[in-house]
Amino acid sequence: MKGTHQANGDYLSDDPAVNPMMAEWSVAYLKYCDGGSFTGLNTSRTVHNGTELYFRGRAVLGAMQQYLLPKMGSATDVVITGDSAGGLAAYLHVDNWASMLEAQGTTRVVGMPDSGFFPYYNGTTHFGSGMKWVFHHMNSTGGVPAGCIAAHTAEDASSCFFAENAARYIKTPCFALQSEYDSDQMKWAEIHGTRTENQWGLHLSALIEQRLLGSNSRHGVFLDSCSHHCWGWGLYRSTSGVTQPQAFQEWYDKGSEGLANKGYFRQNRPYPCDSCCHGS
Repeated sequence: MKGTHQANGDYLSDDPAVNPMMAEWSVAYLKYCDGGSFTGLNTSRTVHNGTELYFRGRAVLGAMQQYLLPKMGSATDVVITGDSAGGLAAYLHVDNWASMLEAQGTTRVVGMPDSGFFPYYNGTTHFGSGMKWVFHHMNSTGGVPAGCIAAHTAEDASSCFFAENAARYIKTPCFALQSEYDSDQMKWAEIHGTRTENQWGLHLSALIEQRLLGSNSRHGVFLDSCSHHCWGWGLYRSTSGVTQPQAFQEWYDKGSEGLANKGYFRQNRPYPCDSCCHGS
């Protein structure tokens, strides 16, 4: 998740006008700080400029789950969410949460990752190689979907740290919130030097359609055309005029298979689209 100033905003808000479906739900807000999306389990220490660093996010997540699960014993419905690297964490760990919660009686668990669908890209910004370094240095193999690891060689296992690959192996229904012109992703992907914004949008949209929606008919997505990274709950409207909270509730109530659009809500507008960012 992002900073504490957003801990009671958007889809975490307790204001029914902002968050009509989940305003009265209980919230557990989990933080991490090492960039590994709760995947790492490096039992050694790393020393950088005299500072000792420990990359054990998976152990931290396990400890938080042990603390929270008994308190969530009466929960009937649980939504696993997060934004940016927290959105990636929602993709990577939603099945783990679902197995634990459903084992103790929770009726329904779904994911709602926000702006966490990171495609692989390297280039001079070294985003891709940097993510791969994180995966290997933090010992993240056990923190990504096991089905993805089984489908890749040891040399290529770090591919599973990218949502474009991990999404194929997620069994728990997820409703993704994502911009096809994600401002952070386009910066890392050096758009102006390699391709146009519209080409990037087509690339990302195709990956979501193939790797997420195409792998599990229960998944859904709200794919907007506003250039932003994270949040904006209620600001964007699909081609049918539906906002993110409305789309999520429709998907939650009826499921992708019960919707005419099969859970695929999008704006589908070319870049730049300022009006896409303001509910018009």
